[in-house]
Amino acid sequence: MRAIAEYDIAHVPQDPDAAIEYAVLGTAGHEPVLAALRRLAHQDLARGRARAR
Repeated sequence: MRAIAEYDIAHVPQDPDAAIEYAVLGTAGHEPVLAALRRLAHQDLARGRARAR
């Protein structure tokens, strides 16, 4: 996650309006993907617990 944040910060445009657009689009595009990955990890861990019983 830190590497993603470092990339994002390094690529923020200098123009304030472009920076806002970059942040909004980045949030709208990345957050659903990160949430989906988290749910998949939860499912994988839960499946592993069920098999271990």
